[in-house]
Amino acid sequence: MASEGTWDELVKGLARDLAYSLKEELYWAHYQRLRAQESTSEKLVYLHLLRAQPQTFTGILRSLDLSSYTVDQALRRLRARGHIVQDQSYLYWVSEPEAES
Repeated sequence: MASEGTWDELVKGLARDLAYSLKEELYWAHYQRLRAQESTSEKLVYLHLLRAQPQTFTGILRSLDLSSYTVDQALRRLRARGHIVQDQSYLYWVSEPEAES
């Protein structure tokens, strides 16, 4: 029978491989979403939220130094496509890509 150390190494190896695979799949899904955006402002807002979520409208506005109209339109379009969500606290989050299947 295999020792406990061997099983631990096996489980850690499998977990590492699975994490790498899931990470790659998730990055690819976000990349596909990013390419699907129509305007540069949508891409910029999506990337910003992806890197620094959750964010408020004002936080996005200040961080990206865009007009409030531009940010508002980008957020509306992203929400309409289901790429981002807004919670009860008015914070914006990137939605999970697997929900698009």
